Amino acid sequence: MLLIEIHTSNFRNLENQRVALSPHTTVLFGQNGQGKTNFLEACYLLCTLRPLRAQKLAELVRLGTQDPALVQGRFELPGGVRTVEVEIGPQGRQARLDGKTVRDPDELFGGLATVAFTPDDLAVVKEGPDGRRRMLDRAVQNRHPSHLSDARDYLRALRSRNQLLRERAGPELLAAFDEPLARVGARIRQRRAEVLAELLPHARRAFTEVARGEAD
Repeated sequence: MLLIEIHTSNFRNLENQRVALSPHTTVLFGQNGQGKTNFLEACYLLCTLRPLRAQKLAELVRLGTQDPALVQGRFELPGGVRTVEVEIGPQGRQARLDGKTVRDPDELFGGLATVAFTPDDLAVVKEGPDGRRRMLDRAVQNRHPSHLSDARDYLRALRSRNQLLRERAGPELLAAFDEPLARVGARIRQRRAEVLAELLPHARRAFTEVARGEAD
C-alpha cells in the first residue's frame, strides 16, 4: 500500500497544496516554519484520523479563515486507488473513504500501520507511566487497529467508576462497570504484553550496544 498523493486545503499553514509522493523515500526540506512538520501531520491524520501534535482539532484549521480544513490522500492498493478525506470544521472531524463516512481508523483498509517519531517522543523517558503507555498503545494500534478505541473506552469507564467511588455509590452501580473494565482491560493488557515481548530482544540489543555490554 502506498500513499501516492496528498492534497491539503486550509490545513495549518498549508493553504492549498497538492504533492505527488515517491513510491520509495520522500525527503522534505525547507526553511523553519514553511510547513514540513505540518505536512507530516497531514499524512498522520489521513492514516490515523488523529492529529499528531494538536490538542484540539480547531488548531488544525488555518488561522484567518472560516472555511474548514481538508486533507485528501490517494492510496494505491493491489485492487486499485482509494481516496481518504478528512475534514475539520465547526462540526468537528468528518472522515470519508471513497466518499463514504468512516469513524474509526480500522475502517480504513483494516487499519494503516503508521509510525511517527518526533522530538516530543524523547520526553517519554522522563515522563510518568501514562506517557509510556500512550506511546506503547500507538505501537499496538499498528497490530490491532481497534486498540486505541478500546483504550479510550477503558479510561472512560474507569473515570466513571472512580467518580462513583468518590460519591460512595452502592455496589449495584459499581458492578455495572466491573465487567466491561475487566473484559476490555484484559484485552488491552494482552495486546501490550504481546508487543512488548516482540520489542524486548531489539531493546535489549540496542541497550547492550549503548552500554557496551556492561549491563543486561
